[in-house]
This record gives sequence, C-alpha cells and structure tokens, in this order.
Amino acid sequence: MQQVPFSVLEIILSFVRSPKVCLVCRAWAEIAHLRYVCDGANFLTQVWSPSRGKEILSLRLLFGRYTSPPGFVDGILQRVSTLSTLTDLAVTLVDTYALGDDLMAGFASIRALRHLERLYLFCCVDGLTDVGVRSLSEIHAMTSLRDITVHLYGDNITSAGAQAMEKLRLLPSLTTLTLQLNRLLSQGVGPQGVRHLAGLHQCPSLTFLKLGLPGNDVGDEGMAHLAEFRKSSTLTHLVLDLRYNRISERGLNQLVWLQAAPKLTSLRLLLEGYFDHRTNYLFSGSTDLLTRELRPKIKVVVDPGPPGR
Repeated sequence: MQQVPFSVLEIILSFVRSPKVCLVCRAWAEIAHLRYVCDGANFLTQVWSPSRGKEILSLRLLFGRYTSPPGFVDGILQRVSTLSTLTDLAVTLVDTYALGDDLMAGFASIRALRHLERLYLFCCVDGLTDVGVRSLSEIHAMTSLRDITVHLYGDNITSAGAQAMEKLRLLPSLTTLTLQLNRLLSQGVGPQGVRHLAGLHQCPSLTFLKLGLPGNDVGDEGMAHLAEFRKSSTLTHLVLDLRYNRISERGLNQLVWLQAAPKLTSLRLLLEGYFDHRTNYLFSGSTDLLTRELRPKIKVVVDPGPPGR
C-alpha cells in the first residue's frame, strides 16, 4: 500500500497545527494522475499527537473511490474517538471499497465522544442494509448530540432499519434532525417503517425535523402514521420529502391532523408526480384542502418539484 507523498502530509499537517481550526481531511490525493492511498492508522498517528488532538473541535472526513481498503475507515474512526474535545463531526462515504454495513459497524467507536454535539453523515456505498442501519442507530447512546443529519443510500433498507432509527427519540438533547432514507433496490421502508419513524415525535427536545422518504412506498397508510407528529409537544418545523410514493389526495389529507400539534408553525412538503408503468398510477393528489385547513396556524409550503421522475 503506497503512502501519501510527504508534500501532501505537510499540507494537511499545516491545518492541524493551527489551533482550534476546522480540519479538512481528505483521505485521498491525486497528483500527476497517480492515486495514492495511505493507511488510516499510520496516517493519523503522524498527524495527531495526544496534545494536538485536544485542539480539534470540528472535523470533516471525506472517503472517496479507491481510497478505503478494508479496515481503513475503522482505523480513522478509532483515532477520531480519542479526540476528547470534538464537538462537530462530518463524514462522507462515497463508492468506497468497504461495504456499507461494515462501515456503519465502525461507527461504534465514536460513541466514546462524550462532547459531540453535531453529527453529519452522508453514505452512498454498496452493501448498506438494515444491518448497517442498526449499527448506526447505536449513536442513540450519545446523550450530548443536539444536531444530527444522516443521508443513507441503501441497497436494502426496510422497516427493520426504520425501527432501528426510531431509537434516536431517546436522545435527550436532540433539537434538530434530518433523516434521509433514499431507496435504491428494495421497496423501501413501507407503511410499517413510517409507523416506526413516527415514533420520533416522542423525542423530548426536538424542534426541527426533516424526514426524507423518496421512493419508499409510503402510500396512504403511511401518511396516516405521519399524522402522529401532532402529538409532539416541542416540534415547530416539519419537512417531509414524499417524492415518488403512491400517495393519493386522501392520504395527503391525513396531515390535516397536524393542526393539533401545539407548537408546529411550519410544514413543508416535497411532492413530485410520476407515471408508474407497472401500476399505471399517476400522482394527482391535491393539497388544497390540506393547506386550507392548516392555515393560518401552520404555514404550509408545497414544493412540487419538476415533472416526471
């Protein structure tokens, strides 16, 4: 395995030596059309000494194609878990060698970050299933988390994965949550998965929620479950990405029940019509009744998106 050239390490080290700066750590380098890969553990041993790690508050990690052999991401995350002062962590994983489920298992090590407040994760890799989502959901034990953004592109994320993510409702300090589950191969989480995700209304401090379920076969039954967010006593802003789902006007009107939410002031819906050749189904639901019933108590914004899929 080739090491990143010394010049590249020097550039990265120059960032780390500056106290309390945001470290932009790209785990790949392309110089003179040659790709270099460094071993995660060795790389971070050279970059972070225990004293230097105390200066890092915010960290960005990007793992791209051809740069993450088996064990690479684990080595990085194990090192990250030693940064006792870290409050902000962002990890992007795209087209790595390692499978999604294995990568998510590596996230178990970051539970040692007792002061982490913000977590961003974008994962678009092969082999991400319910198993990996269950591993990721163990972050529910990180009681310091206040802001979570998770974008998952999964091969087979079903209602079982959604049930695992429901555990985020146990986070006592969580105020902002963006959870985007993008279906690739499976039928998606379905109505039962939506029922589990609706359990997030029990999160005791949640004020902003964006729930992205494009192409997840939500259907009218799932819309009835989304109306459960009316029971949240803290939620003020709700964004629902419901594109590419079989939802009729009857299903949309289930959201009228949200008028019972005591603090909800803003509802944004992302909807998009498309033609399904298997079922000859064309989305044509109207939001007129919904917006009429919710206003003026709740501001409703409907984003229809571009026509077609």
